[in-house]
Amino acid sequence: MNSTGVFDAEVWVDRLALILPKLSKAQVPYLEEYWKHRPRTRRIVNDKDVTPYPLDDVRMVYAEARHSRKAGKEAQYRPLLELLDSTRHILLSHPVLDRVAVAGRTIGENDFCLAILKSGTTTYARDLAGNHYKSII
Repeated sequence: MNSTGVFDAEVWVDRLALILPKLSKAQVPYLEEYWKHRPRTRRIVNDKDVTPYPLDDVRMVYAEARHSRKAGKEAQYRPLLELLDSTRHILLSHPVLDRVAVAGRTIGENDFCLAILKSGTTTYARDLAGNHYKSII
């Protein structure tokens, strides 16, 4: 919302564009630790590791972070939790997403999945502001 109380899609996308690279960087050590216990095939091209991050692995790391308090690992996941929580707050500032997230605004209080149609790259984030989304609650 801007100062007049009207949702500004461009500002919302800009805010997401600022936080998502930070989240992407912060999740790397957690994914690497996850992979130590769940080995997978690495893909090396020109001496560079180009193994993609499967979405299921990211989802599982986020779930571990979300439930870290119950497992007594909250301090370990705190850096990731802070960025996940900030990202969720930005996502939930969209008026449509705020309506579909029926419970709370902090990690663990609600679960919802958002898929941006034709979202091969982050350049399609603008589609969400135009209500071209689907949600699964």
